[in-house]
Amino acid sequence: MKSTKFAIVMLAAFFIFSLLVLSGVLAQIDQDITVVIQSRLTKTLDTPLSFLSLLGAAEITTFFLLIALFFMKLHRSLITLLMFALGTGIELLGKTFLYHPGPPNIFFRYNLEVLFPSAYVQTGHSYPSGHSFRTAFLTVLVGYLIFQSKKLSQRSKKSLSLLCYLFLFLMLLSRVSLGEHWTTDVIGGLLLGAGLAGLSISLITPGTNSGNFDSKLVK
Repeated sequence: MKSTKFAIVMLAAFFIFSLLVLSGVLAQIDQDITVVIQSRLTKTLDTPLSFLSLLGAAEITTFFLLIALFFMKLHRSLITLLMFALGTGIELLGKTFLYHPGPPNIFFRYNLEVLFPSAYVQTGHSYPSGHSFRTAFLTVLVGYLIFQSKKLSQRSKKSLSLLCYLFLFLMLLSRVSLGEHWTTDVIGGLLLGAGLAGLSISLITPGTNSGNFDSKLVK
């Protein structure tokens, strides 16, 4: 299945990329990219990007995931939830055992006083980005559900999918622009989220490919 191959490629890339991050060879590139992005994005964007950061918090993204799972049959929603939980576990393991300190405070530009409880869970390390993982997972899953829908026109499907991936892009950009993560953290989270979402889709649509999903998935 195409979704299975996609998942394998993404997860293999995550493993290899994680080794590169652990080696430290990308540290200078991380800093250089952060400097470039922050110098080119005006600080007037900090507030809207900070609101975006709130939307990517664990509490909010989990809520949106549960809404998406509501439209799926029970056993398939449980598989998807398991993949999401697995990714969260990998994220926490990475941030606990993989030595990769996050950006120093001089880069920090989040400017809202609102914080969810998950923001206070700090391990001292930042790889991979949880916001990036969760948003990538949701984007791939929701994109799948959109194209699976029989109630939407092809034009609507393309438009909604474009909005989803635009949201993903802005979320990834916000991680670096606000100085909350390095670019490597963002890439790692993206690979992990996309890979596990692809694996979830392949498990809930046996005998199909990504271009012709099981029409009975959505209620």
